[in-house]
Amino acid sequence: MICRMRVILALVIVFSINVLVAAEVPRRPNIVFLLADDLGYTDIAPYGSEVNTPTLASLADTGIRFSNFHTAANCAPSRAMLLTGVSNHLAGVPNIPEMLSPEQKLIENYQGVLGDNVVTIATLLEDAGYHTYMAGKWHLGSEPNKLPSRRGFERTVALIDSGADNWEQRPYLPIYEAANWFADGERFDLPEDFYSSRFLIDKTIEFIDSNLADGQPFFAYVPFQAVHMPVQAPQEYIDRYLGTYDAGWDALREARLARAVEVGLLPTKVPMTRMDTTGDWDALTDVRKRYESKRMAVYAGMIEAMDHNIGRLVAYLQMQGELDNTIFVFTSDNGGGFRGNAPLKQGKGSLYEGGIRMPSLVRGPGIKKGSYCNVPVVQWDFLQTFYDLAGGTDPLPRDLDGGSLRDVFQRGNKGQVKRNTKELIFHFPWHTGVAESVIRSGKYKMRKDLDSLNIKLFDISKDLSEEDDLAAVLPDLVLKLDKKRAKYLKEVNAETVTLTRQNYVELLEGGWIENGRNRLAKLKAELVTDPSNKQKAFQVGVSQNHVDFQDKQLERSKRLIQMHVDRGTANKN
Repeated sequence: MICRMRVILALVIVFSINVLVAAEVPRRPNIVFLLADDLGYTDIAPYGSEVNTPTLASLADTGIRFSNFHTAANCAPSRAMLLTGVSNHLAGVPNIPEMLSPEQKLIENYQGVLGDNVVTIATLLEDAGYHTYMAGKWHLGSEPNKLPSRRGFERTVALIDSGADNWEQRPYLPIYEAANWFADGERFDLPEDFYSSRFLIDKTIEFIDSNLADGQPFFAYVPFQAVHMPVQAPQEYIDRYLGTYDAGWDALREARLARAVEVGLLPTKVPMTRMDTTGDWDALTDVRKRYESKRMAVYAGMIEAMDHNIGRLVAYLQMQGELDNTIFVFTSDNGGGFRGNAPLKQGKGSLYEGGIRMPSLVRGPGIKKGSYCNVPVVQWDFLQTFYDLAGGTDPLPRDLDGGSLRDVFQRGNKGQVKRNTKELIFHFPWHTGVAESVIRSGKYKMRKDLDSLNIKLFDISKDLSEEDDLAAVLPDLVLKLDKKRAKYLKEVNAETVTLTRQNYVELLEGGWIENGRNRLAKLKAELVTDPSNKQKAFQVGVSQNHVDFQDKQLERSKRLIQMHVDRGTANKN
């Protein structure tokens, strides 16, 4: 009897020790990364927007929001930075794949798709015992070995192209013959009741639910189509904003700036930048004003629809008891259009702050609650951050550009980010806009126009709107930064302006313009047979605008190419 009691007592002690040990080991957090597409700096309520985004507001109020978060100026490069922890140039995606010249593609691991020389955060987390899911826009390669299912994601449903319709499976631009969706590596047909934001959250919940019982943590990557063109939303959301923007985009920006200052996101006395991209609202005709007001209403409706569906994911995780152990990250891949970036200058495609400074908020266990952080943060910091939070122990590659944000998540402005790179360098010969390079060192940001060769220097800590050019005041600093910029671009084989422009001309003349005109003619013929079809009339208008835009871009690109040729000849002489 005594022996039996000793055995029982021993078992109890062993069990108690195991329970205590298990209790001491914290659960590894789930990670949900929500990526909007083309969302402007002040497009959501936590950043000063009038758009109703209660889910994102709740995540911000219980987490930390960043006022100094940066990414690339365009979609594919930004996604490459996020997933690999390195500059988009080192990840093989200097530009969207459609825009890379044949000469550039001769360079190994420089094809406009994720190179074989980089590892994704999904692969690292999968190796660390995480389930890994992706539902949304990929845009990093369409070949079988480049699909997300081959880059570390266990379950996937992915749009491979740069964009597509949000209601049905059809392309949004005439450069695509179809809207290419893949699920788990196989071609996929969308359901009849498809709406992009709802569908992507449905699939995310489905993926999470399929493995929830095994107790393993998960990483869910949800890159939305919202609010990339074509901007589309359920009518119920559009109706809520009809008339909201009748006063125009200048009034919109002023109101957003005031709210951003009021909530503490921006300092007082930040000047409003006059956007030359949208023109004078008062000079527009009444018809054009109604059109632009409606466009902004649809845009706002698409944002609210996205927020609503994010709320469904939050509610699901709460119901499953996983919410408190889930880290949510929300940001955008690049700047929005030129309407809602106040007080930042420019938007998508630009290396002014409007193109590369994004809203970004993080909420979850260990995250400082209800705070603002002005520490410079970059898209490529997330790989090291997630690996750190997941308890990864294997050494990461030494040449990563990013650093872990754990200290910043916990201590806000008192936190530090240890990176291998001191300067932040962005290079983007934008085929439809200004070709430029930017280098940021501390509080200074130097911008070089690669067409005019004009250089500007800003103290970004005091001049968020980038209006006060200090280049003439600090010429030695300009020279130093420009040398570092040029050295870096040479090291990463960055694409040249001339090649980018020439490739764009060849694409336009080689079929893009003709395809666009053919599509326009087809839509016009369909409208003749069904003149009351408002959707068809809208498509005709969009297609006409696209054709006109490409005609202007062809003329502009040829003019810029000739300018570079003339400059080269003059330099030789």
